[in-house]
Amino acid sequence: MYPVSDKTINSEVSISIKKAFDEALCCFENKTFTAGVIICRKAIEGVCKEHKIEKGNLKDKLILMKKEGIIDQNIFYWADALRLSGNHAAHDLDVTFSLEDAEDIIEFTYAIIEYVFTYREKIILFIERKKSKNSLPTHDTDPTTEK
Repeated sequence: MYPVSDKTINSEVSISIKKAFDEALCCFENKTFTAGVIICRKAIEGVCKEHKIEKGNLKDKLILMKKEGIIDQNIFYWADALRLSGNHAAHDLDVTFSLEDAEDIIEFTYAIIEYVFTYREKIILFIERKKSKNSLPTHDTDPTTEK
């Protein structure tokens, strides 16, 4: 049974990422925070896979996502913090995660998924629409051309 949450994942997101995120929420709700952190890391792996970035370790994948303009520096920083937390959760028996840590990790995971699959696409479409109507002033950074 899936957890009840106010976090709704965009319908454009693959079912495997949605399931991973729902599983992380379920872990959180059941106070199995370490397991939830590991599943959040899995969800970020899924974001990479969805963008056909599958070679190398997660750090390499995140660097490539940033280089390709899929994520910006801030999202890279968040995703890397999730990666490191997931590594600690999976490999260090002495590491535990508090309620506060788990809440943050769930929030960051949700934000990354929403940024990549919802807001990034929306801003690109908005800018393109405005450009086609010549109603958008020139901007210093253009996410449709920035790599």
